[in-house]
Amino acid sequence: RGELTQQYDGFILADLNGGIPEIDAPAFDYVLALDVIEHLDNPEDFLDQLRRLTAPWPGAKIILTTGNVGFILMRLSLLLGRFEYGRRGILDITHRRLFTFNTLRRAMRAAGFTIELTEGVAPPLPFVFGSGSGLAGMLMALARGLARLWPRLFGFQCLVVARPRPLLATLLARAHEAAEERSIAA
Repeated sequence: RGELTQQYDGFILADLNGGIPEIDAPAFDYVLALDVIEHLDNPEDFLDQLRRLTAPWPGAKIILTTGNVGFILMRLSLLLGRFEYGRRGILDITHRRLFTFNTLRRAMRAAGFTIELTEGVAPPLPFVFGSGSGLAGMLMALARGLARLWPRLFGFQCLVVARPRPLLATLLARAHEAAEERSIAA
């Protein structure tokens, strides 16, 4: 926000399955929840708590990513009768919940977020083909284009940018303040 009026330097180690911890800090402009929600036992509770935390912050944006279980390779694996967890990727053994673009958007709307942007993130092909080869570069360009064109099928991850809708208590407080100002002015 323009000038930094208060600086927050800190690290909080927390198990988010136990809830979002109290944060003694000023309002933030952005909250990043990158590859977090799929590891939680109850993502809906997390989203509800995240809204309650961020709704009072003017202009706060939430940037959230998670694997897309609707990714083309996942669909092809299912078609072939395979659904196997592994050490990394969309079916990482530590994932508790799986999402598609639609299920993630639905969960965020139900928790009180207004979605501003949804994008597909291309698969991490340099991990497969190496990062130095020309082939990897061409394949990444193709993967990015396909993820933009048809994110539900070619997006390896779902990326959502959202804003928390105001809480009822905030709306009532604003209405009360406005009424007091009108009565003082009258």
